[in-house]
Amino acid sequence: MLKTIVFLGLFISFNVSKLLSDANKPIEILLTSDNSIYEQALFGIQTSINREIHVNYLDIILAEYDSPATYFQELENKGIPLIITIGKGATRIAEENTHKIPIVFSMVSFPKGLDLESSRLCGVSMDVPLESFFITLKDINPKSKIIYSFYSNIEGEFSSEEGEHFDLKNKMYFKKKKSSSDS
Repeated sequence: MLKTIVFLGLFISFNVSKLLSDANKPIEILLTSDNSIYEQALFGIQTSINREIHVNYLDIILAEYDSPATYFQELENKGIPLIITIGKGATRIAEENTHKIPIVFSMVSFPKGLDLESSRLCGVSMDVPLESFFITLKDINPKSKIIYSFYSNIEGEFSSEEGEHFDLKNKMYFKKKKSSSDS
C-alpha cells in the first residue's frame, strides 16, 4: 500500500499544472467493492491527497445509472481532472468508459491481464513475485521440497509460470495444477 501512495504522490506531483488549473474540482476515487483491503487503500489515499475527493463504489454506479457510460460522461462533463481506481473491476470499467480523464489504478493483480491500452492509464500492481514466496517458504520451513500452485484461469496460469523459473534456484520443485470449477 505504501508503494501505491508513493506512486500516486509522484504521479500527482508531475501533473501539478493540470491539477492546479482544476484546483476547485474534486478527484474521483472509484472502488471495485467495499472490502477491507480496498478500504485501507482508500484511507491511505485520503490521508495523503490534500484536496477535495469524491468516493464512489462500482456496485452503486451500476445500480444508480442506466449504464456506466452515463456516470463517466457526467464526470467528463464536470471536468474531473483525475480518476483513481481501486481494484480490477473499477479500473476496467473506468478505462472502457472514459475518453479524456487520466486514470491512476491501484490494488490490481496482473494489470497486463486487463489488456488495457491507453495513454491515460497508469498505476501500481499488487503482484507479489513468486520468488518472494519461495524465499519466505524456505525461511518458514527449510526442509520444504515441493511447491504446488493451483490456478483456474489464464491470468493464474501466467502467474504460476513464474514459479518454474525460481524452483531450482531455491532448491525446490514447483508444480502447477489447473483446477476446475467442479473441484
